[in-house]
Amino acid sequence: MVTTQKLCDEIRKQLAGKQAKTRFAPSPTGYLHLGHVASAIYVWGIAQVLKADVILRIEDHDQSRYRSEFAEAILEDLHWLGFIPLTPLESLEKSFHIQSACTHFYDEALAKLEPGRLFYCRCSRKDIGAAVARQAIEGDLLNEVPYSGACEHLNLIPGHNPLALRFRMSDRDFPFYDARLGLQSQNPFRQQRASILKDKNNHWSYQMAVVVDDMRDGVNVIIRGEDILTSTGRQLDLRDALGGTEEPVHLHHPLICDDKGAKLSKRFLSEGVRALKIQNVAAEAVLGQAAFAVGLQSSPQPITASKLHRLFS
Repeated sequence: MVTTQKLCDEIRKQLAGKQAKTRFAPSPTGYLHLGHVASAIYVWGIAQVLKADVILRIEDHDQSRYRSEFAEAILEDLHWLGFIPLTPLESLEKSFHIQSACTHFYDEALAKLEPGRLFYCRCSRKDIGAAVARQAIEGDLLNEVPYSGACEHLNLIPGHNPLALRFRMSDRDFPFYDARLGLQSQNPFRQQRASILKDKNNHWSYQMAVVVDDMRDGVNVIIRGEDILTSTGRQLDLRDALGGTEEPVHLHHPLICDDKGAKLSKRFLSEGVRALKIQNVAAEAVLGQAAFAVGLQSSPQPITASKLHRLFS
């Protein structure tokens, strides 16, 4: 595993002289907590060292959980912490966007996919959960979030009953380089078999939206938490199917865990940053605490957003 100080060297090596461009993409389904702050520290800190552009993207593809107050709070809290988009003046209009305003791009991308790899599915979470339980009992649980393939050859057509749209994954290995974890390889078919592109409520999925957005924005450095590591292979598969030619550099950073070893989540720590701000805790102190919790500092000493490059150089 690469040390923090060498991460930027690893990314530079993989970019081979290309201008770095990354993004920070929170979901407005809750308030920011220290886990999000730690991720933002990685994004902005590394961007400062690489002199990279940073796009701020609000990923509100999950409209069933989206709340406008969360989106507003996220923007307010990021500004309070000192995180702003970093991009050349001539492209400021591209430095921030909201996914729900970009659905036509997803429609255009969908039209590029091979029809034979698309099919409609009526399976519920309960159905898939039952299949997972059976596989576990039979000792054949190969996939991370397995789909049984029950609807794969039924040729279902959308009608009165809502259906999800799935994309059949490739049954081959997708190797990729992670600047922190080194060479990785994943087989999307064995992981998931078929990924949802649109759910039964006609909402675009995370996998579809994030791939299209990153390709459209020209993002070539993807920095995110280690909990998303297993999504990388299927996203590369989808990128390949959409005609993507250049593979981005990935960096999956460690997570902040609670005292029981579980990942921090908005569900359990939904007022993390807001609560600290209300208590008049300085933004620099919040950044210092998050940097310490994720192992970027040996103590929770305060640090400003403009000095985050010191953690990676």
